[in-house]
Amino acid sequence: MAANNRSGGPGRGGRGRDDKRGALVVVGDGKGMVGVGHGKAKEVQSAIQKGVEEAKKNFFKVPMVGEDVAPKAMVETMRGGGQ
Repeated sequence: MAANNRSGGPGRGGRGRDDKRGALVVVGDGKGMVGVGHGKAKEVQSAIQKGVEEAKKNFFKVPMVGEDVAPKAMVETMRGGGQ
């Protein structure tokens, strides 16, 4: 998952908040094919699933240098606690 977003405001009829979550998802096959998708739902997990489904439909070729290295250095780690 590349990005996670929350949007929404007060619900209709004073029912509290009407929040939606969005997820930008990037998937790849490790051989130069990458897909990007965006999903929106009321829960984060559902948004991720929708994003993955869309990303699998939108694959495109990315140039590779060597066997498993993209031409631009991509250094990103996933850590808990919002860091």
